[in-house]
Order: sequence, then structure tokens, then C-alpha cells
Amino acid sequence: MSLRVGWCGIGQMGEAMAGNLLKAGHKVTIWNRSPEKCEPLRLLAQDLEGCSCAVAISPQEVFENSDIIIVMLSTPDVARAWWADNARFAAGKVVADCATLGHATMEYIASLLQPVGAQFLEAPVAGHSGMAKAKAIEFLCAGSRSAFDAMMPLFEAMGKGQTFLGEEVGKASKLKLVVNSTLGNMMATLAEGLAVTEKAGMSQEQYLTIIGKHPAMSNGLFQMMGPKMMEDAHDPPLFMTKHEEKDLGLYLELAREVNQAAPMATASRKLHKDALDDGQGDKHMSAIYNTLKKQTS
Repeated sequence: MSLRVGWCGIGQMGEAMAGNLLKAGHKVTIWNRSPEKCEPLRLLAQDLEGCSCAVAISPQEVFENSDIIIVMLSTPDVARAWWADNARFAAGKVVADCATLGHATMEYIASLLQPVGAQFLEAPVAGHSGMAKAKAIEFLCAGSRSAFDAMMPLFEAMGKGQTFLGEEVGKASKLKLVVNSTLGNMMATLAEGLAVTEKAGMSQEQYLTIIGKHPAMSNGLFQMMGPKMMEDAHDPPLFMTKHEEKDLGLYLELAREVNQAAPMATASRKLHKDALDDGQGDKHMSAIYNTLKKQTS
């Protein structure tokens, strides 16, 4: 079944996810503040028989030509301003926001959409752009159950799973922040282990082999990112350092809100902020290693 889908916000994730909607045969109307980012999707649609990808000149056009609209903007401030301008166009529509924005911003978006009668679902994504291309991402969802049900064919076209956490908007974003803080903490731990191993005159390859064989420590992140850190291979980025720093900041806001100390995430966020100052912000988050190995005790 082909659905009329609108997409606003064509970043790395948006391009991969909307591309999979096109491959599944859905009719997609896209908009991005920088129109040139829509070009790869338009060209993809030309190469796919029977596919339709229209590039809209405004968000309003996306809403008018779509039954289900997915939005994926970069930061809470950008998302709040965009929704304040465009929520009025969502009357009678199914709307999902798939960005990682924090629960307060998702609650704000819901407060704008409820008066116009839109069915709203927060659906932040667990996974990076490479996983999105491979349809290996998972959606964490909360909000309108009817919107979740309507989104099911799209979830199946874009990912490998989806979890409905209930109708309370904000729950999905909270869980996504916990997931992403764990990712940031693990990346910082790996970077530190490699840096100390090298400076102590030991083999980084042996270190990675030992933890890679350990039944309690072996994991996909260490196996993938350890060699990339050693080789300084952080491009093209699958998940930029600046985005992880943003997510860690939102996680720490959540931890303070519930009066929970978060020493690991605090240290990890500082390292990610240092990496931004060190010019690593647009590289894959594994580039925090470049910054950490310069630091001394």
C-alpha cells in the first residue's frame, strides 16, 4: 500500500530514512531549509520505477500534500521555532517527530498539535545513518496509539523494530537519552583505554583483541570503533560528535530533573565539548579520541 508521506528535515538520517520510504513505493514530499539537500532523494526517485518524490517550497506544502508527516530537525531550539510556525498546518494529520530533542521539547510540540486536532507520535530513532540505510534502526514511540498504528507500514519500510511506550508524550525521548548517554559513555571509555595503552608503551591491537574476546566486554561498538580511532578514520561520520554532545547535555538535564547524579555522563559530555572546541564536531563521535589523547593528567 502506497502512502502519501511528508518529510521535513533532510539531514544524514532523514536522507537515509526517506530514501527507504521511496524504495518501498511510498509517495514522498520533502522539504529542507537548505533545498540542495533534497537533491539526492529527488535523483533516487528518478532511478526507481514508479516512485514519486516532490520537493516542496515550504512546510505548508508538505502538510497539504501528505497524510502522514515525519519531522526530523537538528536541535530543540530549531524544532521549537519550526513547530511554532507550522503546527497550524497539521490539522487532521498524523504527525511523527523522529528527532532526539528531549522530553520537554516533545511535550511542547504536542501542546501545539493537540489544539489543531493532529495525531502526534514522538518516535526518536535508535541508530546511526549507516544503520538507517541498512534498515536496522529501531523506533522508540509514545503518544497517539492511532498514529503509531498508522505509522506501522513506514516503520517496517525504514527499520527493524518499534516499541510503543504508552500515550504519555516524553517517555520515548527520555529512554532515547538514556540509550545515547550509554553510547557516549562507552565511546569515552574506549578512547581512554586506547590512549593509556599507547602512552604506556603497549599494543593497542592486543588491547582490542583481549577485550574483543572477553565474554563480558566484547561488543559491536568496541569492535567497530577501536580500529577507527587507531587509524584516525572518522569520516564520513555516521553520528557526529556535535550531536552526541547535544544528547549528553539533554540527558544531564533529565538526570538533574529526577535528582540523580550522573558522573559518567558528566565526564563524557565534557570530553565531547572539548572535542567540539578541538574541531572534531562534524566528525564521527569516535573522533573524541583525537582530543583525549592530547590531554594530560
